[in-house]
Amino acid sequence: MLVRIIGIAVLAHMAFVAARMTGSLYALANKASTFTVGVMMALFALVPMLVAVRAGRWLDAVGPWRPTMMGLLRYDVQMMISDIPGALEHIRSGKLRGVAQTGLTRMPQLPDLPTLAEAGLPGYEAAGFLGIWVRAGTPPDAVAVLNREINSALASPELSKYATNDGLKVAGGTAADFAAFLKRDRAIWSRVIGEGGIKAE
Repeated sequence: MLVRIIGIAVLAHMAFVAARMTGSLYALANKASTFTVGVMMALFALVPMLVAVRAGRWLDAVGPWRPTMMGLLRYDVQMMISDIPGALEHIRSGKLRGVAQTGLTRMPQLPDLPTLAEAGLPGYEAAGFLGIWVRAGTPPDAVAVLNREINSALASPELSKYATNDGLKVAGGTAADFAAFLKRDRAIWSRVIGEGGIKAE
């Protein structure tokens, strides 16, 4: 079952945003001849490619650059893709500018951070996630018990408070819901890999 959704954001150094006189992703992308995007983890390496596939070419140089967050704070890189929990403190403090986030709806933790659809890239969704699997052939009754107990735990006020403070979204749902989520997620990234010409090395 799906446990948590981990939001992803496009971040920019405040100096980079100020120099271009706008905070919109579309305008930043079109005014920049080239800029570096710091990325970490395989999913975040694919997110810039998804933006490029949706927007038409706007990334002339994509990382990885390490250490990513420190590099952005020092202005060694101008923009980066980050999980929202890791960026929340810096956005709230004003050190970094959240340009857009990759969910379909705005987050209650960052109500002023637009979605990519609102930033000019409709049809775009990407998220990290945590889920729980069991071995194939596990009896349906056992799956049902596990699902019920995990959903009950996810509904607890303590967990909801933790998730909200950390910029996470608690999911839950049925095993069928999780299977549908995985199918949709696989289709998104399969298309990106195909259209982006990404090859296994």
